[in-house]
Amino acid sequence: MGRRHRRPRRFRVAITATSIGIALLVGTSPALAATITYSTTALSATVSGRTVTASTTVKASVAVSASVAGICARNSTGGVVDFPMSAASISTSGITLTRSRTLSPGTYTYWACAKVSGAWHDIGSKKSFTVPSAAPAVAPASPSGQAMPVGNLPGWQQTFTEDFKTNVAMGGFPGPYAPKWASYNGFPDSSGRGLYAQKILSVHDGVLDMYLHSENGRPLGAAPVPLVDGGKWGGQIYGRFSVRFKGDPLPGFGSGWLLWPDSGNWNDGEVDFPEGGLSHAIQGYNHNIGNGAVNSMIVTSTAGWTSWHTATIDWKPTGVSFIIDGVNLGTDTRNIPQKALHWVMQTATSGALPAASTAGHVLIDWVAVYRYTG
Repeated sequence: MGRRHRRPRRFRVAITATSIGIALLVGTSPALAATITYSTTALSATVSGRTVTASTTVKASVAVSASVAGICARNSTGGVVDFPMSAASISTSGITLTRSRTLSPGTYTYWACAKVSGAWHDIGSKKSFTVPSAAPAVAPASPSGQAMPVGNLPGWQQTFTEDFKTNVAMGGFPGPYAPKWASYNGFPDSSGRGLYAQKILSVHDGVLDMYLHSENGRPLGAAPVPLVDGGKWGGQIYGRFSVRFKGDPLPGFGSGWLLWPDSGNWNDGEVDFPEGGLSHAIQGYNHNIGNGAVNSMIVTSTAGWTSWHTATIDWKPTGVSFIIDGVNLGTDTRNIPQKALHWVMQTATSGALPAASTAGHVLIDWVAVYRYTG
């Protein structure tokens, strides 16, 4: 009797969600991929300057393998500006994706996205962020702690201001300030012991700097001149002249910041404030009309040069006043100049010869000039 052959045993294969998930990690058929749903949480974007960092967590109803996944973005004209993407396994518990890129100023739309089995999926709702334009430069705070006054005052029309915001290396002045400033240069100072040299002038950190020192045995000073009449040399009749300043106490150096006649004739008037040695208290002088060698009024303050102060010459038809830090030190109603005077900030030897080793700085934070309107 012949041997009976057994039938081959048949096996049943149970298809479970887990086995489908494993299969999908390897490759997902288009038909099955169409049934998968996606969701996103914690979609956000942080803007720092022009760098944007976007983040999101993406989930799938069944584990899938995305050829690329990340955060899609568009600019205001619809241009593609997607964040960097890479392949990712998206599980049912989710995968967190964080990407950064640099963008131009503007407003952008962004959302989570993934490409699975050749098809793109936009996931969740869309949001937007804005990359701001560069912030305007902020003017530094006043070096002296008191901002330059801007605008008219009762009875005065402001005609000239200077806040010294553009740096100039020593020796380069007036440079960019040339339309509004000039300076004495290359001739002896009032005492004859020193020399006016504009090469000691510089602008930095919001101040005009006069570096007073000696070279080859000759003290060097400076005399910057604000051109208050539209950039032309010359002054005005009546006015208010304010300056914010301080300096090192340098024996042998001093100031004679004065209003001097456009005519060059001393008898037309001279008004000096602040005047005096840098190591002494600040004074003011008004000279006689018709006899400049004689002082009509002298005032002495308790202020020295080592702290910031604001000095103002207030020249009206009714009198000449010297004001420091808002306090009127005195008003001369007898000798009032009636011809045009211009402002010169003479800073040089004060009479005695400074020691060769004496060196330091006088700083001006700002100046402001007004025309009298009554």
